[in-house]
Amino acid sequence: MATHSDSADNGTQKPHRFDVEELLYRAGRVVLVAVLFISIFLLVQSMVHHRFFRGGHFNRNGTLTQ
Repeated sequence: MATHSDSADNGTQKPHRFDVEELLYRAGRVVLVAVLFISIFLLVQSMVHHRFFRGGHFNRNGTLTQ
């Protein structure tokens, strides 16, 4: 029967130390998601602005002309 010295069977666990790489990885993911949301928001805002304010004019009967 072989026992391993690095097993967690003895009930003692190493305390979780502050890991800078993990913190930077998580912060990078948050920044990436924020940049994606902001870029999508700005794209949609630009498309809506172009469509309703500069894209064309409505006639009296409701049709859109360029």
